[in-house]
Amino acid sequence: MAEQIQWWKGADGGESYWALAFLVSVVGLAALAHWLRGRWFGNSSFRRRAFDAQAVADKLARHNPAAGELVAYRNGDGDERSIDEAPVLFLHRNGELLRKGKCFYLAAAGDREALLKSLRRQRIARVQFGRRGAQRSVEVRAVGRKRLTKRARRLVDEPVDQCWLVVAVGQLQDEQDRELVRYYLQNPGGESVQICSYIRLRLFVYAIAEPLREEEVIGPVSLRPYRPDADQWQRPVDAAATVAQVHGDLRREGVEEIWVAKWSADNERRPLGFFSLLGLQQERKADRLKLRCKWLVGGDEDALEKGDDLIVGYASGCEQKELLARVVRRRGRRGDLELRTQPRAEAGLPVEVVDFSATGMRLAITAKGLDYFAGDLGEGCLVAISAYPQFAFPDKARDYVPKRQAKIELLCRVERIEDQDEPVMCYLGLRFVYEPIHYDADSGQVVRWRALRDWEAKPLLDIHRALDRLYGFLNSEISSQKT
Repeated sequence: MAEQIQWWKGADGGESYWALAFLVSVVGLAALAHWLRGRWFGNSSFRRRAFDAQAVADKLARHNPAAGELVAYRNGDGDERSIDEAPVLFLHRNGELLRKGKCFYLAAAGDREALLKSLRRQRIARVQFGRRGAQRSVEVRAVGRKRLTKRARRLVDEPVDQCWLVVAVGQLQDEQDRELVRYYLQNPGGESVQICSYIRLRLFVYAIAEPLREEEVIGPVSLRPYRPDADQWQRPVDAAATVAQVHGDLRREGVEEIWVAKWSADNERRPLGFFSLLGLQQERKADRLKLRCKWLVGGDEDALEKGDDLIVGYASGCEQKELLARVVRRRGRRGDLELRTQPRAEAGLPVEVVDFSATGMRLAITAKGLDYFAGDLGEGCLVAISAYPQFAFPDKARDYVPKRQAKIELLCRVERIEDQDEPVMCYLGLRFVYEPIHYDADSGQVVRWRALRDWEAKPLLDIHRALDRLYGFLNSEISSQKT
């Protein structure tokens, strides 16, 4: 036993400290390795980072979700409880996520009871939202509850009177993939069934006559019209007859609105929205179009002023027509337009949209369409599209209608071609790649295109956000009727 206890003594009976020195050296090397690890790899994955709510809020602002859904909450004991159908809205101001430091705002898209239940007494709620075909979620905790004043309600984009200020308490998590594309046509070319009747895109496609070199900014693009007779502007021979033609087209459609855009100082087309046309029911001939204008402060970029050159458009049956005009008189809320051209129909190939997203769309091409492309259609080639959105939101959801942009022009790359049998010959999968930035005021044609950031077309992205808000509202209506 004594030999086992005094194992550290030397052969001559004297005490040896080699074992103690060995232990001290091991401890010293471990401390040095720990210091070097923090020194050299402090910003790497080896070092655990503290949670940063500000970074999560910045990332959420880049995603800029329109609406989501409360799916669960948990108490301090950690037990998670699921929630059935609790849609919420992310508040925005001028299209950007409304924030206060590292916090952001949520509002109920219908019944507030689920939101009250989930965010009270320091509970942690999990909010789920969609982004680019994927489902994401974030855990949040309520910081405060606010009732919006009349002035505050005018500053936010959503029609709400009460909201919650929340802060993220966890990282953004990727959930299972889901399809965010809003399908609204089925069996195109044959018997069409509308799945989503709230939005419809009237679309025209153009083949590009010459190959393009893809750069950040490209110049004029030579388009090959499907209807060569409708590609050129013609000056009006008789102004009164041209005005009567426009009035007749609108009366047949049963509408009294036309969309108007004007050219800015740097030749950008600035959409002004839809204006009511006066004098449609009068039998007296007129040689000018008369608009009911909005009350706008003088000097406003969106104001109509004498001498402004405009492009005016409207729907006529299966066609989309547009013409060039000039403001010759402005008095109060009335503006008189002198017509510079006759109405010109859209010259592209009319096609049916099968589905669309903020980054691309899928089209159905018939045999007539394949004849138009004449063998120039292949994966990787570019085509131009002109889209005209049409909204049919229910009256109780008028507040969710997106800002109407009458015409959307984009250059797209053909990513996929799917061969089919008649009457649909193939499906085209398009990716949005360019948006217009400069126009020729005399012809109304695009003269410069710019590459899209993340391939997202903002007008279609706004439509998706509006549909998210609408579906959240309708789901809450259905759930309230069930209860």
